[in-house]
Amino acid sequence: MIFNDPELNLRAEYSLFDRQTGRPVCIGNGKTCQRLTNQGVEQHSCPSPDLCSLAQGGLCKPYGRLYVNLDESDEFGTFVFRTTGFNSIRTLAARLSYYHAASNGLLSCLHVQLTAMPYLTRVLVSEKNKQYILERSKENELKWSQPISAKKKLLNILIRLLSQRVLI
Repeated sequence: MIFNDPELNLRAEYSLFDRQTGRPVCIGNGKTCQRLTNQGVEQHSCPSPDLCSLAQGGLCKPYGRLYVNLDESDEFGTFVFRTTGFNSIRTLAARLSYYHAASNGLLSCLHVQLTAMPYLTRVLVSEKNKQYILERSKENELKWSQPISAKKKLLNILIRLLSQRVLI
């Protein structure tokens, strides 16, 4: 970690980006926001993405950035892990708070490892009132909820859906 303060290592806010330019239009913390208008940057109340009239259609999302030091030899060699997942932001914030307390405020002295793993718990495919479930077991093997004859049919359905980018 770069700083001893967890809030400096993990920055999170609600952000609404312009899809054409990729520039932020509105950035808020759930209480107030700064919004770019024709008159410049203005302060507004930030009720939440669900209640904001500007954010209709799910365009406003939580946006988190975790700053980490990759190598001890270069103090300026940082990596930024970006995420829009609420659960990722919440988990990282909780872990940083925990490590900050456990290290007696010396968070920057800890060596931590962030591992990105694929997350697949269930895929539910329904075709003509038949449901097939693909689950990941504790041994990291895939299990099917239907007999072997249904596996081939389900595999074809999954391949078709993935080729159409329905499940991505």
